[in-house]
Amino acid sequence: MNTFGIRPAFTDYTLEVPVGNNGFEPRIVLARRTLAPGATSDDFTVTIPHWDYIANSGYTLILTDTYPVTGTDGSTLYIEGGVEDPITLNPPSL
Repeated sequence: MNTFGIRPAFTDYTLEVPVGNNGFEPRIVLARRTLAPGATSDDFTVTIPHWDYIANSGYTLILTDTYPVTGTDGSTLYIEGGVEDPITLNPPSL
């Protein structure tokens, strides 16, 4: 992916419990991916890990890109940006 000159060093896919749905559980990392140079998409299969989910409740799927930028002194630092999408986990997927 290369939008606005951003080339992710890696991409994390996490599952989060929204604050309105208890909200006390830590994020669950579903995958950390390193994209091939020049890639414009990512395609993979993931299995939701065994955990104490609440059936038919709302969760948030979060994609976080971590990418390098040049600091004011010329050193490299990493910035995160991402998107999120609400999902529901149904009993067959638990």
